[in-house]
Amino acid sequence: MNLTDLKKRLRSAPQTKVPDSLRDRLIETIPETFGQPDTAPKKTWFTRNRLFYLVATAAVLMIAVHLSVGFNGISFSIAAAAVAKVVKKLKRPGAYYIELDLRTRKGEPFEYIAPENDFSQVKIWLERPSELFKKGRMRIEKKERKLVYDGKKTLYHDIEGGEAHFWKGGKIDRQIADPVQWLNKYRSLAEADVHMDTAQVSGTSITTLTIREKGTDLAPGHKPAFFTEFDRKTVISWQTDTSQLTDLKRYVIHNGSEVLVAKLRKIVSIDHMEDPIFSHVLPEGTHLHAVADSDNRAYSKLGPVEVARRMFTAWQNGEWDTVNLFCESQRVIEYMRNNPLTRFTITGPKYKRNPNYPGYQVPYELVFESGRVKHHALSLRNDNEWNRYVWDGGL
Repeated sequence: MNLTDLKKRLRSAPQTKVPDSLRDRLIETIPETFGQPDTAPKKTWFTRNRLFYLVATAAVLMIAVHLSVGFNGISFSIAAAAVAKVVKKLKRPGAYYIELDLRTRKGEPFEYIAPENDFSQVKIWLERPSELFKKGRMRIEKKERKLVYDGKKTLYHDIEGGEAHFWKGGKIDRQIADPVQWLNKYRSLAEADVHMDTAQVSGTSITTLTIREKGTDLAPGHKPAFFTEFDRKTVISWQTDTSQLTDLKRYVIHNGSEVLVAKLRKIVSIDHMEDPIFSHVLPEGTHLHAVADSDNRAYSKLGPVEVARRMFTAWQNGEWDTVNLFCESQRVIEYMRNNPLTRFTITGPKYKRNPNYPGYQVPYELVFESGRVKHHALSLRNDNEWNRYVWDGGL
């Protein structure tokens, strides 16, 4: 191998997150005489192994810089340590009240992102696990829906649809509601594009950390709908001296532009929350979901693909009692009645779009009597007292 070949190989090596021009500067340290015949009368270990030595040295230098330096010259370890202090501060109180502005869509999960929509306000009450409530307690609400977990049972209230659903058990959703969970993922920053700086804001020293990340791969035909599916940016700010979180913003790349999709409006730390916060009285006339034949445990043996197939077959045949075995929503069943189904196809295997989702998506094609064709995925979850996969969205 001569000098030209070595430079070509080094330049074709995978790019790493190191300061601009480092690669070229390392390559330029290779002497121009590399690869020329060795005329020295006595060969040393270095002259016999110069290729190994030079390549290994360059590789070690590049790895060392990759692990310790960000694009702005900030040490990843320093940034990670700073985030760890903020997380430690957040863990101290027993509970939080949080207000978020979120670009979302009606009828979708609380964490659903719709960059083209206006902001909606999301309110969260979160009480971390304690001796009294070992699983913690949680309340999340938007204008059109509420989810309340009192430590023993869960209530979901679709306010606009006039429907509600109680089920035994439940848990706090750390991914959606817990700021500790929001930040914990950023305690290891070596794989992210990181920038951190400190400035005076109204006489207070504020440190801001900006993290840019790539979105996850999606199944064919899917567009990003959850934060981790987008190419994205997170901006976290805290008081430098106290590590008190002051702001959190989330941006996604949508149609080539950077769009702010989530903003922390308010966070209040509380030692304990009163019981009435985690209770909710349903308005008169609210329809309570009820799964048909709830004592029949045979349905819990059916997987999500088989449940989807049975639901669509019953829809096609107008067998609404069978549909009700797997769909608690009378509003959805009414939609089915008004849209007669001619044919359906399960178009692929089940998959998890969101790793935190307690169920699966089953892709389908529906052909209606009207001639309309719909391609989407049915969401089915089984975190209920029957351990039965039931409808959760996707129609």
